[in-house]
Amino acid sequence: MVEAWFYNFLFYLLSAGLAYYIFYFWLKKERKIQKADSNVDSKVREFKDSFVALLIFTALSMLLLNQETFPYTLMYLDGDKYGVPYFILSIFISIIIHDTYFYWTHRMLHTKFFQKIHRVHHQSHNPTPWAAFAFHPVEALIQNGITIILPFIIPLHPLALLIFLMFSTFYTVYVHSGYELFPKFLLRSKVGKWINSSIGHNMHHELYSQSYGLYFRFWDVVMKTAHPQYRERIDLLTDRVSKVDKRKVS
Repeated sequence: MVEAWFYNFLFYLLSAGLAYYIFYFWLKKERKIQKADSNVDSKVREFKDSFVALLIFTALSMLLLNQETFPYTLMYLDGDKYGVPYFILSIFISIIIHDTYFYWTHRMLHTKFFQKIHRVHHQSHNPTPWAAFAFHPVEALIQNGITIILPFIIPLHPLALLIFLMFSTFYTVYVHSGYELFPKFLLRSKVGKWINSSIGHNMHHELYSQSYGLYFRFWDVVMKTAHPQYRERIDLLTDRVSKVDKRKVS
């Protein structure tokens, strides 16, 4: 377990650390969604909470996904069993299932019964990449539930599961980064309407309501839980960046 946790923590450290370095030292400050930066104490707390959450992630995964339980899952080792097309498709299916799981468990966490638990994560009103897994231990169990559920509901190769988890980590770091990477034309496009952005999740942290999705905005749009000022925030940020770029050119 110690070795597995070490690799999980190392991946978090590298992904969140690299994102923090790129966003906070390389990117233009105009791309920061909330102009002010969070204080050092907040970043240290995010790191400590993520440290504990990853311990719980690892322990739960090893408890329920091991050599003894493997035969009872739908996981497979023979790459030819379903072929390459399904291998790729299974990753996308996992992302879609996770987005649905995340949306509804996230809404549950905002109910009165779970609010105290979820407020640990929402101490980051102005999140940084270090906040990606800054959860209360109970929420860490809930959030890691998708890792346990997927192998029992769809056929998955271990490598496909690993790729999905890596993508999930990267995207979680991105939406907590405090910076927006997607250009305005994409965010305001017909495709972009369905993609959850760092702006959307940052608004959720700042205002503590609405925009409950992770990768997509599908459930927020359908269930009418999207922030009504979302497009306005996109324009405010992208116009701010555009004005600075024009001043530099002139």
